Amino acid sequence: MKRWKHPLFRQLPWSAAVLASLASAGCVTTSPPLVMPDPAIAEQIDNLNRLSEYLANTPPEEPAALVNSIERLMISWQREQRQGRERPLEHLVNRKVVANFDELVVIFQTGNHERRLVAAWALGFSRVPENPMGIASRHQEALAVLMPVIESAPADTLNNVILAVWKIGDPETPLQPILDIAVNHPVAEVRANAVLALTAILTEQTAIAANDAVLLALTDSDPKVRLHATSLASMHPHRLTTERILRLLPNEKTPLVRAGMAKALGAAQDPSAGPLLQRMLASPRGVERTWAHAALVAIYGTDLGNTPDDWERILPR
Repeated sequence: MKRWKHPLFRQLPWSAAVLASLASAGCVTTSPPLVMPDPAIAEQIDNLNRLSEYLANTPPEEPAALVNSIERLMISWQREQRQGRERPLEHLVNRKVVANFDELVVIFQTGNHERRLVAAWALGFSRVPENPMGIASRHQEALAVLMPVIESAPADTLNNVILAVWKIGDPETPLQPILDIAVNHPVAEVRANAVLALTAILTEQTAIAANDAVLLALTDSDPKVRLHATSLASMHPHRLTTERILRLLPNEKTPLVRAGMAKALGAAQDPSAGPLLQRMLASPRGVERTWAHAALVAIYGTDLGNTPDDWERILPR
């Protein structure tokens, strides 16, 4: 119960549902029924409390031990991230990075190649939500250290720098260097991660500046680049990207990319995509059928069913 009494709880605007949940923990008195608070809010508060405790009770780590521990976490994160189970590890990395931020900057700037790789990745976990607990977010300082090396870093270091930019997700990140990498870098994994970073830093206002890069990424030779490009097309629909996807979809061979294209067409709500999406409902791949169906519902505002025949009334084959 101790955590619920932190000043953070007195300064956030709580909803009735949140107050009801606190009452169930014995912190306030209210009437049933009791409803749990928003899980995202509860998780954020819990992690801020844990971060505060960590900063208060954990001394800075010796550089070699710090790098070794973060490297192990990085390897575990890569495994867990593929399974969508990375968040608990990310919170742990965030605590280590915030507590040892200055040392990680020194390691990134002066360490050997292997240590710089680890530090580059770690600095991506330097962001802290706004909070009344006095914990500063050092993510802008991290970007100021990371961005100047983009043009000269070797591919493996650059890859981790770009991943850090993605994890930080600051819309104020300089856009042009990321666009250039997304389009021109010779290593497909680096291009893919640059497009992924764009999904985190583009806004409605800046998305138009990335449109040419998205159009090129949709035709990239690497399916991961194309997949991330479809995410951008879903987040920021544009007439030109929709037209490009309509031309590319019939010949796309990768099921996940085809599903991403269907999702983007649904986000664009373009009825001309209807026949293509209707045919995708007959795909042997469940992911294609799922997103084609969702896109048809988004475009036509009604759910006629999961098979091509169900849509015959408005989309005769």
